[in-house]
Amino acid sequence: LELLDLVGLADKAKSYPAQLSGGQKQRVGIARALAGDPKVLLSDEATSALDPETTRSILQLLRDLNQQLGLTVLLITHEMDVVKSVCDSAALMERGQIIESGTVNELLATPGSELAAALFPVSGDATGADRTVVDVTFHGEAATQPVISQLSRTYNIDISILGAAMDTVAGKQVGRMRIELPGRFEENVVPIGFLREQGLQVDIAGEEPAPTPKDATLLVKEGAK
Repeated sequence: LELLDLVGLADKAKSYPAQLSGGQKQRVGIARALAGDPKVLLSDEATSALDPETTRSILQLLRDLNQQLGLTVLLITHEMDVVKSVCDSAALMERGQIIESGTVNELLATPGSELAAALFPVSGDATGADRTVVDVTFHGEAATQPVISQLSRTYNIDISILGAAMDTVAGKQVGRMRIELPGRFEENVVPIGFLREQGLQVDIAGEEPAPTPKDATLLVKEGAK
């Protein structure tokens, strides 16, 4: 009864499985897993068959358990929204090998990170051969600063935004933006240096392609002790 109350099912103690929704059945599974007082809770694709609203409620439950019980939660998922919603650190696996790992914020700041590209996909091609396309990753205090407008005013250049993706990860606003600068790379060394001086991660589009493997499995470790 205590565990059912913990997962929000105290009023369903006498219900049969057929009377429970998909989300409620997942909550029963979580309660059952907690019965042995584990140090680590393994969640393998726990939200893959749930609707968006139920997915959010299950993820919030896992986050609450992590904080209330000091419980490490290991999530296996292919859904990037799950990572952005609840994860503190992550490892990207391909063909059984870990190819990236670290806190989500560290990975977002890593040049050429496949996980960063998967979390915040941006696209857009140069409009001409005499243009430079760069991917800018915002994290930390830089995410709230008007850096692009400052760049435009400081160097009197017109900047085109080809794509952008912003969200809140681990309680902090982060995101990526693909912009186009007039002129070739050699002519934009100083403006690119300005962006990096502001604490932004800057990658030249096309130099280090970061495709997301279709068969990759994402292991996410939340609240590791």
